[in-house]
Amino acid sequence: MTATRFTSSLLGLLVMAGVYANAQGRLSDKDIENLMSNVKDDVKSFKPMFNSAIGKSSIRKTSREKEAKNLVASLEKKTEAMRDTFRRTKKAEGNVQDVVSTAQQIDNLIYSVQLNPQTTSQWEKIRGEISQVSAAFGMRNPFSRGIGPAGPAASNGLPCNQAVSAAEASRLVEQCLAVSPGTHPPCNAQNSCQLIIDEIKRGCNLIGQGAPGFCSEYTRSTGAYGSSGRTVSCYSDDGNRRYCDADTRNGVELIRQRGTARCERGYSWDYDARGVWVDHGCQAEFRLR
Repeated sequence: MTATRFTSSLLGLLVMAGVYANAQGRLSDKDIENLMSNVKDDVKSFKPMFNSAIGKSSIRKTSREKEAKNLVASLEKKTEAMRDTFRRTKKAEGNVQDVVSTAQQIDNLIYSVQLNPQTTSQWEKIRGEISQVSAAFGMRNPFSRGIGPAGPAASNGLPCNQAVSAAEASRLVEQCLAVSPGTHPPCNAQNSCQLIIDEIKRGCNLIGQGAPGFCSEYTRSTGAYGSSGRTVSCYSDDGNRRYCDADTRNGVELIRQRGTARCERGYSWDYDARGVWVDHGCQAEFRLR
């Protein structure tokens, strides 16, 4: 074999190996279809929650309330059409773009009116799933720019492995996987840290007695209020204000800052009767006195 023929053969093998490796790294059609089904089901359950929350928000009894409800109803139909189209044809780029466009409008709305934490948390789960779907079709993360003003908060980004250290993100993902009851849980470092933490809280609360020791960081003590050692993690990794459920009657103390954004009481964190809140990118752990 001549040197030229050998080189050509080697290059051909390398190209084929690269194609095979890329194919192995992609989601299968079945995985994509399952992910689309998850999005459809989650949006369906999210709609009544959203409608109730928006009806109590600052835009209630205005034209924006009706528009907001119509957006979510439209997203429900579009996610179903996306799944059904992909199931039939294994192609759905146009449908994915429609879903992303509507989801971006809802995303801006949710963070501009600041709905309750439960509704926002459920939406973050959905936006994480939509990001995975768009990535499967080679699209950029539709929510990667974050929401809110530019500046230190914006530099945190949305993925947990960018908002905090790789070790901290890995710790949260491992804890999430250990307790999440979901078939497709949001325990992925590409999701926001707060979404992962919310899933840990949910899993720990569902397990109850016999839950792993780390659950004490995320659940309220069953003893008297004010018992020592109770902590709550709260992350503003989208740069906006977020409430974290906590008993604050005896006060709250910041014990560990996780991110790079400044955590200053009264500016980027504080507490009230609803719980602990963080803002402007503050990510930290707090002790409940």
